[in-house]
Amino acid sequence: VEQRRTGQRPSAPAKLPSPSETASNDGMTAYQAGNYAKAITNFKEALTDKAMTVENQIMALKFTAFSYCLTQRVKQCRAEFASILRLDPKFELSAAEIGHPNWGAAFRAEKARLKSPPAKK
Repeated sequence: VEQRRTGQRPSAPAKLPSPSETASNDGMTAYQAGNYAKAITNFKEALTDKAMTVENQIMALKFTAFSYCLTQRVKQCRAEFASILRLDPKFELSAAEIGHPNWGAAFRAEKARLKSPPAKK
């Protein structure tokens, strides 16, 4: 009926965000507000969605890593970077990110660790 009156098709209903998208969005909001503990919780929740794209997984893992580094939990920060590098061994932080004093060194160290051959026994 709408199409006959206006000559246009009705627009499709808005797509509701998935639970992982909602959790990721909440994580970014918390991160930007400096609430790193909440950001970590939200990103970890998002990462439980097995249907999450690799690109979105990497984004969630990256900001989880940043949040850990900003709360002086370098071991956990590096573990998140390791997870990213297992998903995408060619992953690189942006120039601004790699130079960050909190997580730049953690990322470089983890990347080097994963690139180095296993120790001989």
